[in-house]
Amino acid sequence: MRLLLALLLVAKKGQTMRLLLAALLLAAPAFAGSYTITTSAANDAALTRAMTRANRLTCAAYGLPASCTQVQARQEFCRRAQFGGVTTCVPNATPGQPPVCTTTPLVSTCPGST
Repeated sequence: MRLLLALLLVAKKGQTMRLLLAALLLAAPAFAGSYTITTSAANDAALTRAMTRANRLTCAAYGLPASCTQVQARQEFCRRAQFGGVTTCVPNATPGQPPVCTTTPLVSTCPGST
């Protein structure tokens, strides 16, 4: 607020209104608790088409049917990215025994992680 007042005092006559308007526009969201955007039926239809297309492309990218759910796509993502945890193995000190493996869970929303 002090910076705004300093700018207004130093500004030339023609700039004062522009600075004041800019300050009000920049500060307006800070005073708004929430706001509503009204859309038309055409906007709603365009958004629905865009979401349907994005969902279809996401499903196709993971080799799932075009009508896959978000849960199915998320599960496939976790499986491919191995986000259920990272498994590291070291050779066993005892000859002839299988390696010793440990899994470190990753922080994510994938199953098996923390």
